[in-house]
Amino acid sequence: MMRGKQTPGDVLIIGSGVGGLTAGIILAKLHCRVTVVERNPLPGGLMRGYLRSGIDCPVGVHYMGSLGEGQPLR
Repeated sequence: MMRGKQTPGDVLIIGSGVGGLTAGIILAKLHCRVTVVERNPLPGGLMRGYLRSGIDCPVGVHYMGSLGEGQPLR
């Protein structure tokens, strides 16, 4: 059982894919101090796409919810 005033804390997110970045946005909006770490030189995880046999294969986002009025990412 927690007692007393609760305050947002520090959050470490490992990975800058769509899940990590979305969690970071939501937590930052809740006044948490967020740090995102990524092992690749660019963020995005599977949103970045890849090159195979000279063909560009963009993976991209297939669905992005919670953007409506009153939703977390609005």
